[in-house]
Amino acid sequence: MRNFILLFAFMFSFVMGYSQTSKTYEYVENDTLTNADTVVFTTMEFTSPFFYAFSIKQDSLSGATAGTITFEYQTNDGSTWHPLYTSIYTDGTAATAYTATINGVSRVIQLRGDLLSGKIRATIITSGTQSTRIRNDVELIRKY
Repeated sequence: MRNFILLFAFMFSFVMGYSQTSKTYEYVENDTLTNADTVVFTTMEFTSPFFYAFSIKQDSLSGATAGTITFEYQTNDGSTWHPLYTSIYTDGTAATAYTATINGVSRVIQLRGDLLSGKIRATIITSGTQSTRIRNDVELIRKY
């Protein structure tokens, strides 16, 4: 009987651990943008509601930095990208709706929210004569 209880407890803990880890996805990507350059970070597609958290760190390596980061989403099996309906705050200051500005100082841009389904992308566009390091850390958690 004791072996049966231990076996049941082990199976229960294994199933619970598997279901928790299968709901969380994390991406960490690094890139360097030079002069007029574009980089796009796109998440995987979800067919059920999910929570997202973007944390993008940008740092000017050299030259004059100018650029923008735009967040968009696409519905499940869709073809059109739409702006996210979430405010973006950079260091406590409200930024232009759905777009944050790269301005030469090291800064972290964070965006959190939830969607019913689909995927999200962050498009980073730079201009001028600079080299900018970008670190994109994204966490996605299925709600169900």
